[in-house]
Amino acid sequence: MAEDFEVHPIAIEKTLTELREGLMQEYAARRVPRHRRSERRSRNLCTIQRWIAGIDSLLAQINEVNREVIPAIETDLGITIHDPDLITRVLADSSIQPLFRDILAKLPEEDLPVPANDLYTLYTMPDNADALALIGDVTMRLKVLPECDEKSTHPMEPVTAANVAALCDRWRLAEHVIGFHCGPPPGDETGQQKKWILASAVLGVLYREGGADTLRRAAGLLRQCGESRH
Repeated sequence: MAEDFEVHPIAIEKTLTELREGLMQEYAARRVPRHRRSERRSRNLCTIQRWIAGIDSLLAQINEVNREVIPAIETDLGITIHDPDLITRVLADSSIQPLFRDILAKLPEEDLPVPANDLYTLYTMPDNADALALIGDVTMRLKVLPECDEKSTHPMEPVTAANVAALCDRWRLAEHVIGFHCGPPPGDETGQQKKWILASAVLGVLYREGGADTLRRAAGLLRQCGESRH
C-alpha cells in the first residue's frame, strides 16, 4: 500500500528558497521610486512582498519542525527519518494553498522562479496527510498490532483513536502544523480527529521509511500513550 502513495518529487525547502529568491529578483526589477509608480505597479509590488513574507514564514516553520518534531520522533523510536519532507507534507495546512494558487494565477509561467509543477506540488501538500493516514492506520491496525498481540504473553489493551491522538500530543504535531493563523485544534471530537489524522499520517511516513519493523516500535509507544492516560 505504501507504494501507492506517490508525489511529484521536490526538495521542499530548496524549492521554497529558490521561489523566494526569484520573487526578490522580480520585486527588484519592478521597483521604481514611489512617485513614479502607478497604482497597479504599487499593488503588484505589495503582492510580491506578501508572497515573500508568506514564504519566509513557511521556511521558519519547517525549520522548527526539523529542529523539534523530527528529532523527537527519531529519539522515541531509535530511527533516522531519511526523507523529512514527508513529515513537512503531513503537517502542511490548507491555509498555505491560497499563497501558491495566487502565485500561479498572477505570474506568467515563463516568469515563475521555479517550475509550475513544483509550485503545484507545494499547493497540493495539504492533500497528502489523508492518504498517508490511511496507510498508517490500516497497516498498524490490520498488520502490526495483531502480530504484536499474538507474540504477547499477556492480554493487551486495545489501541484506540485516543491512543493515536495522545501520540500526536507526545510529538507535538498539532503545535507544529505548517500554515497561516493555525491555532491549536479544539478540544472536541473535531480536534481529536485532526490529531488522529496527523499521528496516523506520521505512522504512514514511518511505514514508507522503515516498513513494518519501524511501525512495531511505534506500536509499543502507542501502548505507552494508552497507559499514560489511565
